[in-house]
Amino acid sequence: MNPFTETQSFFKKWWPITIPMIVVAMLPVLLTQQMESALVSFIVIPLVILLFTVLSLHTRVDDIGVHIRFKPFMFKSKVVKWSEIAKVEVREYSPISEYGGWGYRKGWRRRKIAYNIAGYNGLELTLVDGTMIMVGTQHKEQLTSYLQYLKTKYAITAIQ
Repeated sequence: MNPFTETQSFFKKWWPITIPMIVVAMLPVLLTQQMESALVSFIVIPLVILLFTVLSLHTRVDDIGVHIRFKPFMFKSKVVKWSEIAKVEVREYSPISEYGGWGYRKGWRRRKIAYNIAGYNGLELTLVDGTMIMVGTQHKEQLTSYLQYLKTKYAITAIQ
């Protein structure tokens, strides 16, 4: 069986909201006709749009562990090996109340980390040292099925 892989793109999910927000943000600058503000807007806004178009979450689950890459902020994938994981659970969660929203989120005590683009389903990893990592997914059933395959084939005890 092939490893579970998933790529979530911010812009593909959020463009209907992002583009109108950018246009609304530009209106006061364009209406006041202040040249300095307009120039800054025409530089900053395309950079923000560019950031949104490249912002994506890549997840891979295989027999080695869970590979996470949150572009453009992570240049290499973070690999969490099965030996570092005490418990794995695919569950529904609340991004706002549990992590303060979507994106890359780190808790106050740095014991809770979230990587998510959209949605309310995720792969929760509880590490041996007590750190919890939530990785958002749009394919809950496929991920659950693949984890059961790994549990059976490799006897990974962290998978519930």
